[in-house]
Amino acid sequence: MKGTKSHAIIGNPRVLIKRTAMNVNSNGLKAVRIAKGMEVLKQQQEETAARKRKSTAEEERGAGESPPKKRARRGCSS
Repeated sequence: MKGTKSHAIIGNPRVLIKRTAMNVNSNGLKAVRIAKGMEVLKQQQEETAARKRKSTAEEERGAGESPPKKRARRGCSS
């Protein structure tokens, strides 16, 4: 308990009880937020992996094909 003198806690123990209860509540809410955040991160990682697999499969499928030819521009004199 930052900034609180020991004699203030001894004279008013309700402060310690209140802060402890508040801390327990805050830690519980924080644990819930962390768990939800971990689920979101896991979903994002799975989506990213799926996109990478899809792009890799497309590259392998198109590896035998030649790239399209570039067309010359009209009206450009060099």
